[in-house]
Amino acid sequence: MPDCIETAPRATSSVPVHPCDSNLDRLYHYEHFHPEYLASLLRDQRIRCSNPARLNDPWDCRPWFDTKCLSSATVRKEVIAWFLMLDLGVQAAEADLENLERAAERNPEILERVTNNASRNAFQMFVADWCIYCLTPRPSSTLMWSHYADNHRGLCLEFATDNELFRCAQRVVYLSDYPVWQPHTLLATRIEEALLTKSDDWHYEEEYRVVARRSAAGGRAGDRVLISEDGYLAIPAGALKSVVVGCEANYDLVLAIVKHYAPDLPVRRVVRAPNQYRLAID
Repeated sequence: MPDCIETAPRATSSVPVHPCDSNLDRLYHYEHFHPEYLASLLRDQRIRCSNPARLNDPWDCRPWFDTKCLSSATVRKEVIAWFLMLDLGVQAAEADLENLERAAERNPEILERVTNNASRNAFQMFVADWCIYCLTPRPSSTLMWSHYADNHRGLCLEFATDNELFRCAQRVVYLSDYPVWQPHTLLATRIEEALLTKSDDWHYEEEYRVVARRSAAGGRAGDRVLISEDGYLAIPAGALKSVVVGCEANYDLVLAIVKHYAPDLPVRRVVRAPNQYRLAID
């Protein structure tokens, strides 16, 4: 069973990262219904995380670093020192830093170009080394059944949060303005901020995420980040509480698969509430 990574205390950040609320006892995951995957999930007791490259929000997990901050001499020096550390693997000599600072003052577009390249490379790093499992406390959202559960033909998995996996779920932060991110602070100390920050256009989802990374991934992670080498996470015993079937899904087929692999697991069904624009769960 994966454990949360123990790390140094978190650095101060402009974007708060929230752990799973202590009074939130259930979280739900919407997904398409693929009989083979459901069977393997129940048989092997593990869930498949999402690759950042496959998310439907074009800003999600794609941090773009702010170049306006480079006009500050202090920030400019910190950024140059961080880039040199990445390149050399050791702290740069003060004389080398001063020479590069003077060069950056004369030709600011050079450091801007390097910073923009770091933005592009950051996303590729997330794709290669990080993954997420998306959750919500809302199992009867019409929009989420439409967007994430194949137009109500899919499933919603119900999980308890009183276990080592889902206690690590962190609340997504929704912002109206794009955050001011700098490469030397975000990637070095609070890398999961970019995995847990979205536009407030998505606030209705009330999303939580379990964040996982490969053991060899760079950057310092928070203490609620898990390790996954293959994009899967083991489900703790008893954490999966039910399978909820969409109102347009093949209920009988889902029921047959669940009863074969997990005969004691409840299977519930979404129904349209009579004379209301609302879904209910039987």
